[in-house]
Parts: sequence; C-alpha cells; structure tokens
Amino acid sequence: MDIFKTANVNIEYLYASLEGKEGKAVVIFKLGDHEKGLRLIKENALSMVESF
Repeated sequence: MDIFKTANVNIEYLYASLEGKEGKAVVIFKLGDHEKGLRLIKENALSMVESF
C-alpha cells in the first residue's frame, strides 16, 4: 500500500481474502485514480487475477 501512498493515490476501500487451496492473499481495492493505480501495479510487478 506504500506505493499508492507515495504516489498520492487514494485507496477508497480495500478487502482482503485468501485464494483457494494455495492460500495466497488476494487484495481487492478501489483506487481514486484508476489509471495511475494500474500503472503503479505494473511498474511494481504486482500480480493481478481476473477472478478467484
């Protein structure tokens, strides 16, 4: 979440869950600046999933 804070991107809400048998954490959030948020996700090599 620090990458969004540093870039001044507001997190409007956030939910966390575990994904299936692997037990990986999944974070679902809505950002104030969607385009900038997607760029930050890509630049910081974060993984995105279509569904879980």
